[in-house]
Amino acid sequence: MIKKYGFLLVLPFIAALVTLAVKFSLGPYWLGRTSDPAYFHLVQSLYLFKGVAPFHIVHPAAPLMALIVLVVKLFNPWAPVPELLAQALSNPEFYLNSVYWVLFTASFLSFILVGVYAFRRTASRTFALFFQVPAFLYLALPGHGWFILASVTAEMGLVPAINLFFMCLIKIYANHKAAASLRSALLFALACAFGLALKITFLAALIVPLFLLKGRKVQCFFVGSVAVLFGLFLFPVWGRMELIVWTVVGLVTSSGPLGSGTHNGFIAWDGMWNNAGVLFRDQWAVCAVFVVGALWSGWRLARRSGSREERIILVLCLAAGVHFLMIIKHGTYRYFQLDLALAGAVMAFLTRSLAAAGWWRVRWSAILLVVVVLLSGVQGVGQAYDLNGWRKKKLEFLERIRARYPQDVILGYYPSSGQGNALFVANDIRNGRVLGDELNRLYPGRFFFASWNYRVSDFKDVVYLSDIQKLSAGVYFQGDCAFRFEQGPYRVTRVEEDDGECLFRLDSSLEPRALAEWSRAKTAWNRDDFSGACLAAKKSLASRFYPPALPRQMIRRACGQK
Repeated sequence: MIKKYGFLLVLPFIAALVTLAVKFSLGPYWLGRTSDPAYFHLVQSLYLFKGVAPFHIVHPAAPLMALIVLVVKLFNPWAPVPELLAQALSNPEFYLNSVYWVLFTASFLSFILVGVYAFRRTASRTFALFFQVPAFLYLALPGHGWFILASVTAEMGLVPAINLFFMCLIKIYANHKAAASLRSALLFALACAFGLALKITFLAALIVPLFLLKGRKVQCFFVGSVAVLFGLFLFPVWGRMELIVWTVVGLVTSSGPLGSGTHNGFIAWDGMWNNAGVLFRDQWAVCAVFVVGALWSGWRLARRSGSREERIILVLCLAAGVHFLMIIKHGTYRYFQLDLALAGAVMAFLTRSLAAAGWWRVRWSAILLVVVVLLSGVQGVGQAYDLNGWRKKKLEFLERIRARYPQDVILGYYPSSGQGNALFVANDIRNGRVLGDELNRLYPGRFFFASWNYRVSDFKDVVYLSDIQKLSAGVYFQGDCAFRFEQGPYRVTRVEEDDGECLFRLDSSLEPRALAEWSRAKTAWNRDDFSGACLAAKKSLASRFYPPALPRQMIRRACGQK
C-alpha cells in the first residue's frame, strides 16, 4: 500500500511543514490582527453553553463553532457550565490550539485522501497530484495568505469540504453512470451544504453538480438535499437565522456592515476594476489557468471534438468566474480560496485533455507540477520568514510599552495586541457581551476602548474615563495608528509606534462637558422645558461621547416638541 500510494504523501507532507512554519511564525492568536477571527469564533461559540446563539455569523461558520464547542466539552466533560466557561476563557490559547490541530489534521488528511482516490480511479500520478496542489497555492497568497491554513478560521474548515467536493467530481468523471446516481448527488450535497454552512460564497460551487448531474430527478434531489443538510449544519446558529439573512441581503443591497459604502449591488461596479486589478496582478498565473482552460474547452466543444474533460473544465471555469464576481466587492485574498482550489482541478483536467488531443506530453505535466510547487512553496517559506520578523517586532513593542508605562492605564482598541483586548472585541460583537460577567471576574480591573462607538468600558459595562483617570497618573490608547481620534471626544498625542500599532497619550477629553450638557438636558426635561432639553442633548451628542443608557427616545420627543 505504501509502495503504491507513498508518492501521494510527499506534497501534503511538504505543504504541512511550510504551513506549520507559517503558523508558529504568527505567534499567539491574540497578537494584533491575528485575533480576528480565531478569538471571535472561540468566544462566540462559548455563548452556546449559556443557551445564547452566537452573533458573529457572517460566514456563518456554524460547523466550526460546533467543533469548538465539542473540543471544549471534551476537555471538561463533567464540569458545570460556569467552571467550563472559566476554564476556556482563562486559557483561550490552549483551546484554540486544540481546535487548530483538529482542523490541521482533517485538512491534510483530506489532501491525501483526494489524491489517493484520484489515482485509484484514473491510474494517473500527475492527475492525482494536481488535486493536492491547492495546499501550496493557499500558502502563496500575499498579505493574509496565512489566513487559510495557519489559524482557526472558516477557510481552514472549508478545505476538507472542497476535497470531498473534488472526490465527488472525480467519481463522476471516472464513471459517467455516477452522474445519474442519487448516491453521487447526496455526496455532492453533503460537501456543498457543509461548505455553505462555513462560507456563503461557496454557493458558486453548486454550479458544478447542477451541470454535471444527469436527470431532473437527480438534480432536484441534489438541491433538496443541500437545503436540508444546510439547515442541519446551521443548527448552532438557528437562533440568529434572521441575522444571517440580513447579512446576505446587506451584501447584495449594500446596506449591511459588510456591504455598505459607495458600492452598489452585489457586484461593486465602481470598485470592481481596482479590486480585479489587484487580484489579477498578484494571481495572474491562477487567472491564466482559467482563461486557457475556458478557451481550450470552448474551442474543442465548438468543433464537436470535446470530451468529458472539456465539459468539466468549462463548468469549473464558470464556477470560478461566478465566485470571482461574488468576492470582487471586497477583493480580499483569503476569499480567493475556492478559485485557487478550482485552479488545481482545472490544471488536472486540462493537462489530461491536452495530452489526449496530442498537444501535451506527460512529462510536461510533471514539470508544471514541480514549478507550481516550488514557486508556491518558496512564497510560503518567505511568508513565514516575514511573519517571524513581524511577530518579534510586535512582542518587542509590547515589552517596551509595559516597561515604560507600568503604572498607567492602557486602553486597547482593535486590533491592539493583547489577550484581554482580543477577548473584549470578540465578546462585544453587536453589543452582545454575553460573557461580560465571567470575563470581569477572570480579568478584574481591565478597561478597553471600543473604537466603533468611542466608548470606554470593561468587559460588560460602559465606564466613565474620569473614573479611570483616578486610578492612574496617565491614560493611553493602544491600537491602529490610522484610527482618527479627532472625530471623537478624546484628544491624544502619539508617543510610541511600531508596524502599524501605536500608543497614544490622552491629553484631554470632552466627556465632562458632554456629561454636564446631558445633566442639563435631563433637568430641563423634568421641568417640561423641551426646547432646553433638546438643545442640551444635542450639545452632549455633538461631542461624540455617549453616556451610558442614553435614552434616545427622550431626545427625539424633546426635539419633536420644540
